[in-house]
Amino acid sequence: MEIITAVASDADAVAELHTASWRTACAHLFPAPYLNGPLPAEHRQLWRARLDQPAPGAALFLAVETGVPCGFAYMEPQPDGRVLLDNLHAHPGHTGRGLGSRLLQHALTWSSTAHPGRDVYVEVLRGNTRAIAFYQRHQAATPHHAPAASSKESNSPNSNTPGPPPPQPRPARRPATEPAVQPLTAAA
Repeated sequence: MEIITAVASDADAVAELHTASWRTACAHLFPAPYLNGPLPAEHRQLWRARLDQPAPGAALFLAVETGVPCGFAYMEPQPDGRVLLDNLHAHPGHTGRGLGSRLLQHALTWSSTAHPGRDVYVEVLRGNTRAIAFYQRHQAATPHHAPAASSKESNSPNSNTPGPPPPQPRPARRPATEPAVQPLTAAA
């Protein structure tokens, strides 16, 4: 397996990986009509935009095994001076083999060189216990809950409000998340 820096032509492959990951990891967080409906198109739009016009200082790393993309990590500097690990996903058939750990280490090493002295953090969907446990295993701080941004989000699958979430598209940044890492650092 090798980790490469993704380019614009990788956008659709990254979107497919992202969608496959969500359909497994987030199946209990989002309604099936959303995961099987608008989500793939949203991910294609997101990754095409991010790779066609990259944010200054951002990087997308793609894990490739025998020519097939199997995971990715996306890092983006934020206005507050920190670097957000905005996405880290492995294809469902490649989980549990250390791929996420290798992507995380690669992204942290890159960040320490590209953005020295800047903290790296990640936000995790509140109900994504597997991701929270992953970051905690990697010396992340104990997650805490961020409040919902508006009453519109209070019925989201990430709130404590009972009832099913509305079947509507989700923005790229979901406010009901848990900052799981403050900060992450590369291993020596």
